[in-house]
Amino acid sequence: MFDLKYIIIIPIVSYFVYHIYINVKMKTLISTLKKRGYKLYVDGSKCGHCVDQLIFFGPYLNQIDIVHCDDVKNKAYCDNIPVLPLFKSNLYPGGREIAGSKLTFSEFDELFK
Repeated sequence: MFDLKYIIIIPIVSYFVYHIYINVKMKTLISTLKKRGYKLYVDGSKCGHCVDQLIFFGPYLNQIDIVHCDDVKNKAYCDNIPVLPLFKSNLYPGGREIAGSKLTFSEFDELFK
């Protein structure tokens, strides 16, 4: 029979291992986005998918280059954006745009293969 201390310790250890894993995955994702020159274009006031994308990044949001298209200061940057949310990089020849929200690490992994 299980000892009571294992019933308490296993969920606690699992919680910390999970959060360490998520932290490493998110930092790797953000590093890849920055290395490849991606900016995230969103309109948090009119676009539910944009809000979902912002929520996905959670506390790491301040580490991402974001252009808020609902801000009038960014109107010139957002005039030619066909769909939101949009990840856009000018480091590729002719530029590269990835439309739609990406809400799992596997969706990003597929993009960066």
